Amino acid sequence: MTDPTPPRRPDPTPTPLTQPYWDGARERELLFQRCTDCAATVFPPRGHCTTCWRRSLRWERSTGHGRLASETLVHRPGHPGFADAAPYSVALVDLDEGFRMLSNVEVPAGTRTEVGTPLVVTWREQNDYVLPVFVPEEPS
Repeated sequence: MTDPTPPRRPDPTPTPLTQPYWDGARERELLFQRCTDCAATVFPPRGHCTTCWRRSLRWERSTGHGRLASETLVHRPGHPGFADAAPYSVALVDLDEGFRMLSNVEVPAGTRTEVGTPLVVTWREQNDYVLPVFVPEEPS
């Protein structure tokens, strides 16, 4: 007899370096780092600027607006906890503040999102975490 309970999706693994990002996500704020010396954006979180290599980073809040840079559909998840979501989108999103992040794009089943589509962040609860995902931005 098989267990009818689906496997639990794996949670993120915060570190002291990434904890501010996850704390922001819990408050539904998309945070990134900016170098106070050269003004470069830094994402994912790091201990130093990836442009000038200095350690003078501060956390800032993103507007959550960006554009789709690339997307693929996952049909065979690498973890059984994601089987119920397949096929699902894994995407690179270029945020307006100048950083790129890996996330998911949620659209109705059977539809695709074109590269360059304006996106906006929304939030999904998973276990004890709040995760950023993106949806097409409604025209204003």
